[in-house]
Amino acid sequence: MRELFIILIILAGLFALIQVFRVKDTFSRVINGVFAVALGVTMIPVPAVAIDGYYLFLIGCLLVILYTFSDNSFGTVKKSLLIVMAGIQLFATLFWLQQWPGADILSLACLITVGIYVFVITKEIRTYQIEIGFLTVLMVDGLIKSIIALSEFLGGSEPIG
Repeated sequence: MRELFIILIILAGLFALIQVFRVKDTFSRVINGVFAVALGVTMIPVPAVAIDGYYLFLIGCLLVILYTFSDNSFGTVKKSLLIVMAGIQLFATLFWLQQWPGADILSLACLITVGIYVFVITKEIRTYQIEIGFLTVLMVDGLIKSIIALSEFLGGSEPIG
């Protein structure tokens, strides 16, 4: 299962990197770049270096939240969906990194991120053209966290990360 997660992370990172060159919005390009670097750094097999990738991921989540407030043309629904996706991923990653109680519950809550992404892709894709790169990264991370949390709840022993 770990190999599949690595492949998904690499694909999401490459997609974010492609979006850096594809989109015109500077803030969105920065967010995609931060996520691409963060995912790349987490793939380095040195724990002291890989942890920096997780902190970069947290910065990316914070940037997504700031991004929603930087553009007044976003409607309430779009702002809400972006904040919920980034907020869940931010807190789930932070709780996991700090080994705080409730990290597993927040990892399960990452299923909400996956659900929002499916909604965006199927119903609102034109409204989210600029954001699709970093939304894909958030969804992939949420999917992986959810699968790992579910396997732990159902008796598996595969650790997160």
